[in-house]
Amino acid sequence: MGVWHVVHDSGEKVFILPEDEYVKARRIDVTPSKLTGISWINGKRFDGLVFGLPGEYLIYMADNLETEADNTFHFMGKVFLNSTTTH
Repeated sequence: MGVWHVVHDSGEKVFILPEDEYVKARRIDVTPSKLTGISWINGKRFDGLVFGLPGEYLIYMADNLETEADNTFHFMGKVFLNSTTTH
């Protein structure tokens, strides 16, 4: 089982883009080796890289993360990361 990383949530004060740009964005490009987010482990907040190791990652985005996926607009897909270095 993996760890959930939050990369954009105004309630958590973590933003992938400034909020006014985020709501208008039609596309969001990220550099995997630089994408940061937060995770909660045993009740403690951790800030750090999302893609720390090569492997398979599940990406989930939703209007409401506190409800079932069928009850909100959402996107889900897999990303396969081969390397964590940049060239």
